[in-house]
Amino acid sequence: MKKKIKRIIITIVILFVLILIGFLGAILYRVHQEINQEEELRTEIADYYNRDLLKDDFSIKMKTKGDCAYVEQAVKKFYKDLSDHVKKIFSDLKDEKFSNIFNIENLTSDRPDFIKSHMIVKKTRDKVKQTIQNIDQLCEEETIKNLLDREKLSDDKYYYDFYLELIYTKEDREKFKEVKENMNQIGKKVNIYFDKIDQMLNFLQENDEAILYKEILLFKDPSLLIEWKKQLSELQEIIGTDTNLSNTITA
Repeated sequence: MKKKIKRIIITIVILFVLILIGFLGAILYRVHQEINQEEELRTEIADYYNRDLLKDDFSIKMKTKGDCAYVEQAVKKFYKDLSDHVKKIFSDLKDEKFSNIFNIENLTSDRPDFIKSHMIVKKTRDKVKQTIQNIDQLCEEETIKNLLDREKLSDDKYYYDFYLELIYTKEDREKFKEVKENMNQIGKKVNIYFDKIDQMLNFLQENDEAILYKEILLFKDPSLLIEWKKQLSELQEIIGTDTNLSNTITA
């Protein structure tokens, strides 16, 4: 009887030890997986950080699971939104209606008041202004710190700190500040560009009776031709003083 009880006790102890080993093994395996996921995500986000916001692809392809996946989604979505906004500015400036304003067919059909052309300039200006404001807002500290839905995290503090480590270091803050400054500079330059286009349309309107709209513009008064060439040159100077703007409008 005693031997039987002893065997039962030994069996229970062995089972307990096996369960404990299995439990500890599962914990260690999970910790190992999470560490690997974090390292993979650090590498992935470092790659995102170094991509060109205008030229590179920022489509979201998930690599992690669990809490790490929530962090990954938030960080990658931020970069994708930022890239999409930057690309929208340049897309709007390359829009066919806007880029063809001085096309002879457009000028001929829209003269003498150029109401349609002025409206295109205004709409493009407003779209670019709004997108730059969106970029500015996206790069604000409060926005970035609230992109991650902390209620979805099982370990709120740890993974929120990990999120900030990936997206809001000193180096990140300096980069976002630079992005905002660059976009605001482009905004100022583009506004000058828009103003010049409106001015040139006004010039054509004011001198409509002295202009023939053939395959090219023909000016009856040589002084008007000289003035038109001057304004075209000034327009090109505005574009040429900024590499990004030049690539945008002339590409």
